[in-house]
Amino acid sequence: MPTSSGDTLACHTQLGLLRPVKREEPPLSLKDAFTDSGYASALAPSRQQKDANPAQDDTSKPVVSTAVDDCDTRTVYSDEGSIGGAELDAYKGEFVDDLVSKARRLGAEPEALDKIFEAMPQWMESFALALGQTGSTQAQRDVMYFVHKYRFELSCRFKELMLGLCEDDTTPDREPDPVDSEVTSSRISEWLVGLGAPGADEPAPACEPQAAAALPEDDEIHLPDRHQYRQVIFESAAYNALVARLERQALLTTLTEADAMMTIRHGIVQRLQRRQDYSRHISRHTEAATFEMGLHVGWRPLTFLNDQYDTSKSPGKLIQRVITLTGSMNDAQALPCSEYMSQTWPTTGPHILAAVVELLETGRQAFRVLPDGSEITVLLNSRGLFQALVKGTADFIAEAGVIVAWLAAALRCSGDEERAAVSCAPHLVGSGNLLHRCTIKFRITTDTQTGHVAGRCWHGMFHNPVVVKGFPIPRRPRPNTGLEIPLHMAARLTGAIRLHDFLGRFCLKGFSAMLVAVEAARGIVLWHLHCNTTGRRVSYRRASLMPHLANVDANVLRSSRHVIGWCSEAECLTGEFDRSWICPYCIRQV
Repeated sequence: MPTSSGDTLACHTQLGLLRPVKREEPPLSLKDAFTDSGYASALAPSRQQKDANPAQDDTSKPVVSTAVDDCDTRTVYSDEGSIGGAELDAYKGEFVDDLVSKARRLGAEPEALDKIFEAMPQWMESFALALGQTGSTQAQRDVMYFVHKYRFELSCRFKELMLGLCEDDTTPDREPDPVDSEVTSSRISEWLVGLGAPGADEPAPACEPQAAAALPEDDEIHLPDRHQYRQVIFESAAYNALVARLERQALLTTLTEADAMMTIRHGIVQRLQRRQDYSRHISRHTEAATFEMGLHVGWRPLTFLNDQYDTSKSPGKLIQRVITLTGSMNDAQALPCSEYMSQTWPTTGPHILAAVVELLETGRQAFRVLPDGSEITVLLNSRGLFQALVKGTADFIAEAGVIVAWLAAALRCSGDEERAAVSCAPHLVGSGNLLHRCTIKFRITTDTQTGHVAGRCWHGMFHNPVVVKGFPIPRRPRPNTGLEIPLHMAARLTGAIRLHDFLGRFCLKGFSAMLVAVEAARGIVLWHLHCNTTGRRVSYRRASLMPHLANVDANVLRSSRHVIGWCSEAECLTGEFDRSWICPYCIRQV
């Protein structure tokens, strides 16, 4: 399995467009992390499955329906507070309005929006509990109580505003409604000057008629002043995690029928709910529930690195640069390990990976405290198998389990000497009544179809590729198109050092392989892979057989996503003993 690194070499003047888009990862500084080591005994509300399908993660259906569930009918709220009516409605409005503004910029498709609406109450609950966990201030616990209690109403407001905006966007030549426009645009300014929002006697939104019945109608709450309220919510790590979930659901999707991420998350949450110390009492005077769980993984990271790479190199740096494959055999994404984790879990993935890097560098267990106060310790047991001890809310423990499962599935050898592509799907293994630990194992399936299938020519670019199934990759306008990959990585894998314009056709040409841009649509450029099956030099004349790609220039290539597919013949050219798997960034990064 190849990796990426940082060498530079002189290139054609157009090669600036091959530069990878830099993703800013959350800083690893722990200066804002909570340090209180105590863990509360009041614990988070439970979930009960309402239908035959298992609860799902961010990219699927939520663990519960957005209607009233068993959790709400049995959640106990402390009866306290002094805020109500229009002032309370104004607090709700600011929170939802900010979330809507972020969601609208994502341009989510209708299918993704439906899943967001369905999952939002669960996300609100996770946000609230993360805000009020160990080390939280009184103001944070006040907001936790408020959001948790009104999560269904907040979710319903979010849905109604988003649907209204979508309707406005899709209605041609429609004059704006002066009343609705005025209410929407002035909502924030009204409550800032104390005018408030609609009265408290107005009915709850119709989309969740049962939600209000689950909560005590005469129960008021305390909240900090509005300035502090905004600080508590919008400057918190918990809110960043909520927005990251929103972005993941809007922009990414799981292409396989089996959603491994959802299944693992649900399995971990179920185990936590079965513990005797699981409580449903929510109070602004008590920190939210936190738990500990051990994760035991059938993965030997040092064995993988020693088998694949030069052992003299830093294992911690190597593991960040290994090129991972995620998706399906027909539609996959290739990214360095660190970039996929930042793309998919931007608020938690980089911290967990940093702990793994330290473990591999030092050989000793590594510990990290995340900005929201959650903790993770990683180590290798006497047999070199990976283990993790996770402390935090039930939702964080489930996400940590999902991240560790993907990491272990992506960084492993296929064991198939026939060079066939294999898929790897992680899954939980029951540990009986040991509810404080989970075991993660892996199902390996060999691909029996050849590279002649549409969208699979990219298989020949890797030696024994392992594709992680059941995890999300960026959405595409058309399925079965192949492998999405940064252009600089595609250039290195084919041995190209320059981007050429040959008779109006953009080419990335190595010695015996060449990529030709053949189609551009909706922000994606499709590339055709030409290989000389004898390993001899491939001619530029093959590019002349492809149709001319109109209206595409270097600027279009620079701003587009790139997918390799559409090839009837391909030969494995990388991963052999005479080829380096350490993939330096030979393309200049501007």
